[in-house]
Amino acid sequence: AVGARLRSGVGVSCDLAGLDSTAVCAIAARQGASLTAFTAASPDPRDDDLAWARRSIAAVGSVHHEVVPADRLPLFYEDLLNLDDVFDEPCATEPDRPRFAWMMQRVVHSASAVHLNGFGGDELLHGAFAHLHRMVRTRPLSAISHVRGFRVKHRWSTGQVIRQLLDRGTYADWLASAARTLSAPTPAMNTPMLDWGCAPRFAPWVSGAAVEMVAGLIGGEVADAQPLSADRGLHFDLESLRAGARGARQYDQIARRIGVPTASPFYDDQVVQVGLAVRPHERLTPWRYKPLIVEAMRGVVPDVSLRRETKSEWSVAHQLGLRKHADQLVALTEDSRLGHLGLIDVDRLRAFCTRPIPRGHHPGVFDPTAGCEKWLRSLETYGQRT
Repeated sequence: AVGARLRSGVGVSCDLAGLDSTAVCAIAARQGASLTAFTAASPDPRDDDLAWARRSIAAVGSVHHEVVPADRLPLFYEDLLNLDDVFDEPCATEPDRPRFAWMMQRVVHSASAVHLNGFGGDELLHGAFAHLHRMVRTRPLSAISHVRGFRVKHRWSTGQVIRQLLDRGTYADWLASAARTLSAPTPAMNTPMLDWGCAPRFAPWVSGAAVEMVAGLIGGEVADAQPLSADRGLHFDLESLRAGARGARQYDQIARRIGVPTASPFYDDQVVQVGLAVRPHERLTPWRYKPLIVEAMRGVVPDVSLRRETKSEWSVAHQLGLRKHADQLVALTEDSRLGHLGLIDVDRLRAFCTRPIPRGHHPGVFDPTAGCEKWLRSLETYGQRT
């Protein structure tokens, strides 16, 4: 999949951050690509992407490494009002656009013909905890070991684990339940996810009318809805891959507008088929970090890189962006299209934008709303252009 994107004598670039992008980078380097790897430093002092990237570069060699200092990258929500991308659906990662676009501008200056990333690796290589539901029935001894390990690792409630493992509800049952709980509190981070999917939740500022409308739409689909697989674990994996691929497409739309296409090898059909063909108890384990990619990349990715068992995330940058650019979110509530449609309570959203994020909410709680608002405005702009 990586090789299909490489052309002799043409420069390429790639992300170099987590284990997934490190594998992509190492494969491209091994195939002789003229390669520039980009690592964005994080404002989070506990983020170890850069340290691991430097170890990998030292071991791989023949790769030009560009490090973007944390203080050079835009924060989330910067210049949010002026973003004018036109997506084919609302983009939940719209507030991340300034940071990503700034990186892609650096990529363009490197004369890269295509930028490779590790998107899709998390969904494909880790797998859904929902596989435990079937594993208990088909490989009980392995399942008991796995459940114990994950319960301790993620601090799951024993009672919740048992109830979810014993549940025999169909996909239609899960959808019906999801329609009834749209306004329920967001589940705690240590809630086991052994069901058909992540139950959707609306932000507190979504209007009652919008909740009722969506509940009715979901309820209207229950009778005929079919899962992507009869196995809830595989259904969860496929749904996660589809959702992630839509996000990767939107990042690609941003990058192409700047001047360079992106490629996500982990989302290639054949890569997905091979990855999902591995038995879940060997792909999903509490005892090792992403064992599938570790074993597949021995002799390709440096051994020092394969020992990594951590994964960085951007919640600190999210928090800093909210603190610095809250005015952008507040301004987005002025003349809100979502408000005009009766989908959100504008006053309540504005109040949330100007105070600390409530306990239990991720810093990205505003992102879907911002993405929908910007999408509606882009449709107006696009209509004026055409």
